[in-house]
Amino acid sequence: MTRRATVAALFLAQFSTFLALTPCQALTPEARARHVAVYDPDRQRMILCGGDNGTTAFADVWALSLTPGAPPSWSKLKVRFVGTAVLFPRGAAAVFDSRRHVVYIHGGATVANAVDNHLLRFQFPTSDSVVISGLSSIGDIPSGRMFHSMVYDSLTDKAYVFGGTSNGTDRLGDTYVMSPGVDPDTRQWSRITTTPSPSPRFGYIGFLDTWGRRFLVMGGDGSDSQWLPPFWALSLDGTPAWTQLSAPGYTPTNLIFAASMFKRIDGFFQNHGKTYINGGWLPPGYPGECWQIYIHENPPGGISEFGWERECGVGAGPGYPTHYIYQHTAVYDPLGDRMIRFGGATIALGAPYLIAPTSVVNETWQWTLPNATQEGVWTRILAN
Repeated sequence: MTRRATVAALFLAQFSTFLALTPCQALTPEARARHVAVYDPDRQRMILCGGDNGTTAFADVWALSLTPGAPPSWSKLKVRFVGTAVLFPRGAAAVFDSRRHVVYIHGGATVANAVDNHLLRFQFPTSDSVVISGLSSIGDIPSGRMFHSMVYDSLTDKAYVFGGTSNGTDRLGDTYVMSPGVDPDTRQWSRITTTPSPSPRFGYIGFLDTWGRRFLVMGGDGSDSQWLPPFWALSLDGTPAWTQLSAPGYTPTNLIFAASMFKRIDGFFQNHGKTYINGGWLPPGYPGECWQIYIHENPPGGISEFGWERECGVGAGPGYPTHYIYQHTAVYDPLGDRMIRFGGATIALGAPYLIAPTSVVNETWQWTLPNATQEGVWTRILAN
């Protein structure tokens, strides 16, 4: 078991340079992979939960402060369970409900290695505490799964789930929508059945395109060990339907267990969206790449255009990470205009990926997007 105890900051740019920063603090989450992380806009922070290091599953919740003008700092939240205690999952899916100011965590494998379909709610009565409770599910409930994605649409107050695996070897290709139930502690589930639809997969990239009003899915490990490069989009207005999309340019095929974030840019003549993808496993083994997917809608509400741009790779410049990473997490911090990435499992170039990681890190990368006057800079924050 290899563990590393460093915290880092990554600034994105076409041309990057290295800047050493003063060590921040000793209190950081333990090295791990298969955890979940979401951005909390109420308190300007990243919430991190669970995961494991290959032998130990973590039952903890952490917050990384992202207050503009202040260095990021970690704090461990005090946890209180309400009702029946539920084991913390690994490989789960998580979203932030901006209407109720809570986090939902769905599915994942418990410390007993049982893949479950629990739906957990995280409430934050104070900045240093979290109350965790299990919600009741009714209707057509998804089966237990892990390595899937979940997105929340605040306009319709619905969440969507697709795919995953029930045991680490099979692949699921079903789609579900979650709506408010008959009371605050219940959620209503319905299955969405459309043709065509994405093929079964797990470990894919899934994110919400907020102005395009769609759930986008790309890559992952598919049936018969085939990896799946095309984009799929699930429309969120009217009757949900899947549509396969194409993106011009060089596409990073076979992307598995990567991390991504979406940035929305509104314009009068054209809407823009950018998704930044980092890490993941690409056979024959080129994880650690940084990719930008640009999404243009011209005019707003009109035709969408997709394209890929490669930003950087492992070891591509001074201060760049020298190891390859997957099963990590990333969130977008809109106030800092940056990606925040934490943890993950390392892998040797060309080696096969493992469902259960054997070498994990607790590095935090900050990837600030460049502007018209300043390039992005890779930096590293070393914990005491």
